[in-house]
Amino acid sequence: MQDLEHYYIGSRLSYNELLESPLIPFKLGAIIRKYLIDGIDSSTSLESHFYYMDRESEAYRTLKHLKVKARCMIREEKKGGKALVYKEKILGMPELTKISPAEKEANEMIITEIIFGKLSLMIFQI
Repeated sequence: MQDLEHYYIGSRLSYNELLESPLIPFKLGAIIRKYLIDGIDSSTSLESHFYYMDRESEAYRTLKHLKVKARCMIREEKKGGKALVYKEKILGMPELTKISPAEKEANEMIITEIIFGKLSLMIFQI
């Protein structure tokens, strides 16, 4: 899905499915092939890759440079501690990787969508 400024990609897709899709822009496919799936299995889902991403990886540096964001659902306690609610948050790569996988599991975080900015993709040099 897309609007005037962003591409929105469902996080349940694997990199193989994403690269085979005719809807993905050529440049995004080239970035994925060159920078993101190096060292991981191409059948890995975007959600799994983003969930366990390390700040030292080439993929992290590339996605941070592209200003990629992730739409997440995070479980939070309502005031008073009696009810649990899920809040939707959009996190940039630094904020997402700052949360450890253990904390993500404890808060039942679900990454639902990955957001790529069209302008960032346009100016990125391959």
